[in-house]
Amino acid sequence: MFRQGAGAVNQHEDTRMSSFTKKGQDLFLQGVRQFTEFGAKASEVADQLYQQLIGLGVDSSDDLKVGVAKNKGKTAILSVEFLGKLQETICKQKFPKMGFIMAYMKKDDPRLTGEGEGNLAMTPENCRYWQDQKGTAMKDFRNAMKTRFNRAKAIKQGGARVASLPHERLGKAIAEAEKARKAAQTSNKFKYDLKICGIDTESELNLWLAEGRAIAARLEETKTLISE
Repeated sequence: MFRQGAGAVNQHEDTRMSSFTKKGQDLFLQGVRQFTEFGAKASEVADQLYQQLIGLGVDSSDDLKVGVAKNKGKTAILSVEFLGKLQETICKQKFPKMGFIMAYMKKDDPRLTGEGEGNLAMTPENCRYWQDQKGTAMKDFRNAMKTRFNRAKAIKQGGARVASLPHERLGKAIAEAEKARKAAQTSNKFKYDLKICGIDTESELNLWLAEGRAIAARLEETKTLISE
């Protein structure tokens, strides 16, 4: 669970930590289940989870690591106990039933009789496999939060980068190719066939570049806004 304020923590932090009640934790874990179920399509859910973490005072995805929580001790906003619940919630939603059961088994569990097929067979080897997958599943969630922390940091440091549209990216690539053509034409170190790289409009590279510019223009013309 999230830690309550300790004597070493100031009053503001006390209020912030204690505001994350049992009900709040349950709602957060419910959102995590939705995120895990919908995967990459759960961007909106991930944004909401990120905002909840920000509201609690979490300022880095590193706080979702058990090792960090252990090192911070009583000052950790996300405790080791809560992170354990978080990982269990993710795995239960993401893994097949038998995979989830094996993920939390001990290696000498009497239920590991070999029954089942493939990586769901109840074997010590599969038990280790699913236990390893716990870390992977948690890392996937942590990376989703890391993306949002990094985006916020980039905006704070100098504004969000606006991704170029596909036809713009194609235009930039063509411009770089034109620089390469000129470099080949004027090189002082190597000699290239001017039929390929010359300034003549009929050189192979110039013909290719002209076609590329035309394709980029046609691509832009086909651009339409996808309605919600």
